[in-house]
Amino acid sequence: MGNCCTRDELGDEIPRDDGPLDTSVLRHINVPIIFVIGGPGVGKTFIAKRLASEHGFTIITITELIRLEVNDDTHRGRLFKKIMLEGRHIPADVIVRMIFRRMLLFSGTPGYIISGFPRDKKQARLFNKKVKPPDLLIYLWARRQLLEHRMRLRAIANERFDDIDEAIQNRLEIFYDSTIRALSLYKTAITVIDAQQSNDEVLELCSNAIERVMEHRRMVDEQND
Repeated sequence: MGNCCTRDELGDEIPRDDGPLDTSVLRHINVPIIFVIGGPGVGKTFIAKRLASEHGFTIITITELIRLEVNDDTHRGRLFKKIMLEGRHIPADVIVRMIFRRMLLFSGTPGYIISGFPRDKKQARLFNKKVKPPDLLIYLWARRQLLEHRMRLRAIANERFDDIDEAIQNRLEIFYDSTIRALSLYKTAITVIDAQQSNDEVLELCSNAIERVMEHRRMVDEQND
């Protein structure tokens, strides 16, 4: 027996928030925007939160935004959960709109760190069009075998409802097929970090990359004054 809905049909069922959303202020903010991506289980959320705390930036975590919807147990949240249990992505327009709303809540921030984004080219293109490309994309790299091992340990600890075997494999396949392809849109902004090192080593390398971006921005601002 297959699923009762095809992938497109299930995504189309998600209620859209069609209220007004003016993103023009986001297009003109002069603060760094940093994406942090990596395979499932690589430790994106931990690293991104530490970086945001260290630099005083606003953290936006895609997984946590989705979980808030799931925990509400609304029709929309239940659809989110179904998609996640299948190891698939929430439709790009839904995710990007959630990010914009979060960014607008913190429009006075000195910078944004967005963890787990983009997950495919469609998400990336929507963000680029409505706001702008990121100043930096940190790719936390790790071997597939290590990612699988970490997710299975997380499943044993019952940390995430979607860490089931089928979902784990689907998420890995989608990551390597879709997320990696999105990197081609940000060739000049990517910094690849070996996330198989200790957390302290990974954090130091990520912080150094952010500092280089900040220094470049300061130089550009001085030249424009």
